[in-house]
Amino acid sequence: MNNYYMMIFAFIVQSVILSGYLFWAPKVRNPENSYDCWLVRGLRGIFFIVICYLSFIFIDTSIEILFLGVYGYGNITLYLASCVLLLVLGVEIIIGVVWISPNIKSLSTFIVMLILFIYQFEIERVVFFEDYDVMIRPMLYASIFVIIFTLIYEIYRKLKPEGFEDKPFWSFEKQFKQVFNWKLNLILWGLISAEMILMIEGYSLLFWLSFFF
Repeated sequence: MNNYYMMIFAFIVQSVILSGYLFWAPKVRNPENSYDCWLVRGLRGIFFIVICYLSFIFIDTSIEILFLGVYGYGNITLYLASCVLLLVLGVEIIIGVVWISPNIKSLSTFIVMLILFIYQFEIERVVFFEDYDVMIRPMLYASIFVIIFTLIYEIYRKLKPEGFEDKPFWSFEKQFKQVFNWKLNLILWGLISAEMILMIEGYSLLFWLSFFF
């Protein structure tokens, strides 16, 4: 996958995340608070599907370049910074949307998204920018799964009010917000922005390392 286009997507994603921290979702940056509104949770579920799938692509791109050598290692200083930034952003997203407070619904959605991603990119070997519906189909399938799962859960809850609640298996939300706070995300946004601009000119944040080799 083209590393430059991945940085553009990373810039857009990180801009949305940072905007959430600073402006339209103030509780996100507060370790003591979280959103309980059903509408916010519903919108977060849609955002989860999109951003989770993109995080798979970010991580996969970094692994293919850094560890599988798809670009070769002769000019590694040109893409080392971008790969590290994509990897950090992808890991932060996966931890933030799934593993800090996982429940049956979020884990099930994550597994479905992962299976769809592996099928699309590892089995079918779809090239991201040659098949424009490569993003639409998996997210549509995942959305259908989430809707069906939610309907089944709500019906079950109505029929058996004393039944199980989809509570998190554990919660590290407070600790996560303390580490991945708005300051760290602002720094990450700045680095991603700088790397994207430098890549337009054929450079990189770590281009200076080439002088030592």
